[in-house]
Amino acid sequence: MQKYPLSLIALYRPTLALAALFTITACSSATSENSESTATDAGAIASECCAEDAGVALLKMRGNEPFWHATLYREQLHLAGLNREPQRFVVAEHNVVGASEQQPISHYTLIAEGSADVTATLQAEAKLCRDSMSGMPYPNTVTLQAHDGEQLHGCAGNPEDLLIGSEWQIVAVAGEPVPADVAVTIEFSDTGAVYGSCGCNRYSGAYELTGENLLFGQLASTRMACAGTQMQVEDRVYKSFAEITAFDINAQGALQLLLQSGGIIEAVR
Repeated sequence: MQKYPLSLIALYRPTLALAALFTITACSSATSENSESTATDAGAIASECCAEDAGVALLKMRGNEPFWHATLYREQLHLAGLNREPQRFVVAEHNVVGASEQQPISHYTLIAEGSADVTATLQAEAKLCRDSMSGMPYPNTVTLQAHDGEQLHGCAGNPEDLLIGSEWQIVAVAGEPVPADVAVTIEFSDTGAVYGSCGCNRYSGAYELTGENLLFGQLASTRMACAGTQMQVEDRVYKSFAEITAFDINAQGALQLLLQSGGIIEAVR
């Protein structure tokens, strides 16, 4: 089997997966009322396990049922959970298997520290994953298979990576298409800034991603006057921006900004 340098898989993009190094924060697919805080506690256990000796964390992941949390470092993987003792593995091998430009898969072979026989495997795929409780999308899906055959499933990646990059063209607001001759755009930066055109004027502001929500701060804009249709679209867009509570990526790779009223702002690249 051909060996590759230790690197991380490409970030999921709706139209193109770009190879990049990144730190992944995994999602929990918790289903009970108290599951989110429980999974967080499990993550804290793993984070405390010998991290000071392992170097920079390359990949963080977390899942549920059972709740578990693991962190991949260059040479180690630390695994912990509510009903398991913290365990450390040595990274024996890393390969890219079944790779494609759109959805590469990284496969890690792990050996339990202090043993030459007890192994586990980690598979990280550039495939969209959603938190089953909050609906927050994440760019990667992971499966950790322990030596006893137990499979631990979870999400991984930074939701922000699904937003940032090139500009999005807004094509519909709350079910109403944006006229083809009116340009409405939105772009997210990795520094928490959001900006674009509302059909007539330019706007800018800040956004925040929490564990469950996408929130916009106060937006500033220019004050030009435009034709009636442009101003009507702009007014509708501004009002909708104030209602944004979350986001998703649909099967076609379109960005969906979810509104408190139940509507959707849809944008494409």
